[in-house]
Amino acid sequence: MNSNKLKGVIIYLVIIFLLIFGLVSVLNIASNSSRTTVTYSGVISEFDDLNVAQYQLDLGSGALTYKLKGEAASAPAHQYTVPNVSIFINDINSGYTSDGKAANYRLRYNEANPDSPLVEDYIPISDNTFLTNVLPYLLLVGVMIIFTVIVMYPITRS
Repeated sequence: MNSNKLKGVIIYLVIIFLLIFGLVSVLNIASNSSRTTVTYSGVISEFDDLNVAQYQLDLGSGALTYKLKGEAASAPAHQYTVPNVSIFINDINSGYTSDGKAANYRLRYNEANPDSPLVEDYIPISDNTFLTNVLPYLLLVGVMIIFTVIVMYPITRS
């Protein structure tokens, strides 16, 4: 390969690298600017005060989506990623009813709000480990085949 072709390949690689770097930077800035800071203790205090009227918890990823009492139905739901799902479930289910009996969050909330019962939903863990493990290898093999064809094409033409 002569020096002009090498310079051309290097320029293309630098351009591709800069495009990928710029795209990643823009996406990180956009995702961080729209995110509000919510702490674990803030979320737990909402549950302790019986302010959470409905919630959905993904048991696999720990994604928690919840709405507070008194919020409009059209209001966007609050989102938080729970660091440890089992600790979170233990934290919200440790409490007592008004007569001193141990009870989970659902029972305490429904006792305090008999006219609007709690809406809760747990999303089960999805098992996609095979696809997650095999897909990177398939992509790598595909890129290697494409690269080999691109490199070998000028040799076979002459």
